[in-house]
Amino acid sequence: MVASCGSDAKVCVWNIEDFTQTITSSRTGSSRPAAPKDKLSARAIFEDHTATVEDCQFHPSNLNQICSVGQDKKLLIWDHRTSNRAQQVIPRHSEDINCVSWNKCDENLILTGSNDHLVQLTDLRNTKAPVHTFRAHKDTVTVVEWNPSSPHHFSSADEAGGLFIWDLQAIDSKESTSDEYPPELLFRHAGHRYFYICDMHWNPTVPWTLASVSQDGKLVWNL
Repeated sequence: MVASCGSDAKVCVWNIEDFTQTITSSRTGSSRPAAPKDKLSARAIFEDHTATVEDCQFHPSNLNQICSVGQDKKLLIWDHRTSNRAQQVIPRHSEDINCVSWNKCDENLILTGSNDHLVQLTDLRNTKAPVHTFRAHKDTVTVVEWNPSSPHHFSSADEAGGLFIWDLQAIDSKESTSDEYPPELLFRHAGHRYFYICDMHWNPTVPWTLASVSQDGKLVWNL
């Protein structure tokens, strides 16, 4: 299954298996190559966003559920088994939301990053307000992603080359290594200097290793 989103304000769900490359002759039982279909039709199309959808992600263990964010400053939760309308419409941030990440260890927790330089943590059990807002970025947040090796840690990156590692367990701590940064900021990488970080991912098999890419090249981090 593949989920996609775009400037048409839609979120689409596709099944690659629908794109059949072979046909089987019922008479002989043999198979022969078939011409690819001109177009793959989406299994589901969601249209409750009112502006460009910037990012979407499947539920960590349920491919029927998807979250999405966009320029309408909303986090939407979908379940294509029941309806093509959003189950939850959650206003977040004061500017465009660029990225979203669903916690693989706790399905109630979702992160969002925005043009407002903030990362927000949402608990789907109570969406009236963010659980916490993470403040350290100096520019637009481009990527957020939970650490698959830990339910309490995540990374975020921005257009100024900042790549931060955060610890949820330190949110209420009064200890901080800097007057400029909050105690929940575990580590700050400056390897990309001041270049726009386009993407970043944790290694799913090697703990505490991640790769990031920016306009100045690609770096692999081992924390």
